[in-house]
Formats: sequence, structure tokens, C-alpha cells
Amino acid sequence: MTDPNAWQLPTYYTADKQPELRYKFKNSQSINRNNFSQCYQDMFVLCMTDGKMNGTYVEIGAGHPIISNNTALLESLYQWKGIGLEIKEHEANLYNDQRQNFIALGDALEADYAALFEEVELGPVFDYLQVDCEPAQVTFDALKKVDLSKFKFATITFEHDSYNDGPEVRDASREYLESFGYVLIADNISVDDQHPFEDWWAHPDLVSADIIDAMKCVNGETKKAEDYMLGRV
Repeated sequence: MTDPNAWQLPTYYTADKQPELRYKFKNSQSINRNNFSQCYQDMFVLCMTDGKMNGTYVEIGAGHPIISNNTALLESLYQWKGIGLEIKEHEANLYNDQRQNFIALGDALEADYAALFEEVELGPVFDYLQVDCEPAQVTFDALKKVDLSKFKFATITFEHDSYNDGPEVRDASREYLESFGYVLIADNISVDDQHPFEDWWAHPDLVSADIIDAMKCVNGETKKAEDYMLGRV
């Protein structure tokens, strides 16, 4: 019997795909191991930041510290610092056992993000924001809890789950992020080519125009993340 959830299985980048990368960031040839994200989110961030070392991240809805995690590669190979938030106690404990950077236990809708950033001495400018809660409306409400007039992010991956939750949150989140100057880089990202669940963003104040031009692919169609990241669409 075919597993109906098989489409959710991660699609990993491997070193042999480097020549195909949509944007070959600095030292991309040095990645000789699989990444960790479900579908190239960590590689997207590295492309947009040109392989930046010692970057910073905010991870709202961190989940497992390694499996399908969007910041494990950034921390382990690129020495990024960051802070995250996770509502499930067992996953937060596992994260703090296995990762160098701290994750806070708490509800994304009740967190005081400004105080959290101040506590770990990060911000107001960050290189990456992940927003990934359940359901999509909670993800959007969590995003709005972060004061985007005060804090700025070079890249954002926002999970709207439009394949399951409909277009309302997706469309509202696009209008919201654009109002703060963010540019939609890749729309309707999917693990396969049938389940659009994320939009990927950048801020033009923090990402070079050349990289934005190379990476931008917004056409309203569902995009398999690997095909997008390897320049096949």
C-alpha cells in the first residue's frame, strides 16, 4: 500500500548537485554532506546570504533539532548564532541537549520576542527568520507578534500550508510582509509538485540585488523545492 504521507519525506541536497545550484554561494563546493531541511530551506538561506559565516537566526516553531530542521546546518557548518521557540517540551529539551544554540519553551503567540532577543543579545538585524507553527493562522499570528518595524530579517521562510488550509493566510501574509518592504523570492514551495506550503522571502536592504535577481521565481505555480533550487524552473 502506498503511504499517503510519502510526499512529506525530506528531499536532501548532496554535493554532486552543486554545479546545478541556482546561485552558487561562496564556498558552496565545500558542503560535502547532506543538509538537514525538509526541502532545501537551509540551502536557500545560504544562497541568499552568499554562504555567510557567523550569521544569526530566529526559529519560531523549531521542532526536532536535527530532522527536517532549517538551522542545524547553519549552526554546525557556518557557526550561526540564534534563538528559537518551541511549544512541545520534549522537543525543546531534545533541542537543548543536542544543539549549541538555545531554544526557549513556550507558545509562539504569547512570547515577548523583543525580550527574548535582548536576553540572548541578538538583533535588531537577523539573517533568517523561520515561522512554522500549526495551523497556518497560528503561523501568521506568530509572525505578527514579531515587531517588523523594529526587527529586520535578510530572509524569511513562512509556512502557509495553502494546500491544506486554503489561500487566505498565504495571501494575507504576502500583503503583510510586502508592507514592510520584503520581496517574495519563491512562491508556493512544495516538497513535491502538488502541495504548496511555503513562501520564501528576502529584504532588499540586506540581500544583494544580484542574488535577488538570480533567485527570484514568482509565477503563481507550485514549485518543487529541489527543482527551484537547482534552477530547473
